[in-house]
Amino acid sequence: MKKLKFLHSINKTSKRGVTLPEVIISILFTAIIFSTAVSIWFVGGKVFKDTEEVSLAYNQARSLETMLQNAASVAPSLAFTANLESSEGIFGSSLPAGKAESDYFRFYYSEAEAAFFLSYYPDGYAEPMIIEYDALTRADDVRIGFSAIGESVLMKYKLVRTNDDSYFIEGGIVLNYVSPGSYPAMRNLDYNLYFHVEEGF
Repeated sequence: MKKLKFLHSINKTSKRGVTLPEVIISILFTAIIFSTAVSIWFVGGKVFKDTEEVSLAYNQARSLETMLQNAASVAPSLAFTANLESSEGIFGSSLPAGKAESDYFRFYYSEAEAAFFLSYYPDGYAEPMIIEYDALTRADDVRIGFSAIGESVLMKYKLVRTNDDSYFIEGGIVLNYVSPGSYPAMRNLDYNLYFHVEEGF
C-alpha cells in the first residue's frame, strides 16, 4: 500500500534581524513625512493668519470709509493741520479763529501707535470719543485728495495698500457744502484732517 505524503511548506523566519540600510531608509522616510507634516502645519497657520489680518484690515477700512463719507457729506468746511507726530505743517498749523477741536471730526495717523484714528466729541461730552483703526498700520494705508468740481469739492480716497501697490478700496464723494479752495492733492494722510460737523451724524 502506497502512502501519500503531504508536503507542507515550511516558513523559515530569517534570524538575521534588520540591516543598517533598512534602518537608514526607515529613518529617512519618517523624517520626510514628519517634515512635510510640519511644513503643511506652518504654511496653513501662516495662510490663516494672513487671511485673518487682511480681513480685519478690510473691515476696518470699510468702517473708516463710512465715517469719512458721513462726515464729508454734511461738513460745511474743512481744516488741515500738521500731524502731532510730524514736523510737516503745510496746510496750516491751527484751526480757524473761533473754532475748537470739539467742533470737528478729526482723522489722523499716529506714527507712535502705527494706526489711524478718528476723534470726535459727542454732544455733552468734555472728552473726545476716539476710534482706533489698528489694522491700518502704515501711513500709506490711507490716501486722500481733493479737487474742485465747479462750485463743489471732490474728495477721493484710497484705503489699505496691498503688496502690489494697489488698494482694496477706492472711492470718492462730492462735498456739496464745502466751498472751493486750496486743498491737498492725493497724498498720505500724514496730517490732521478736520471735518466741521455742526449736527453730528
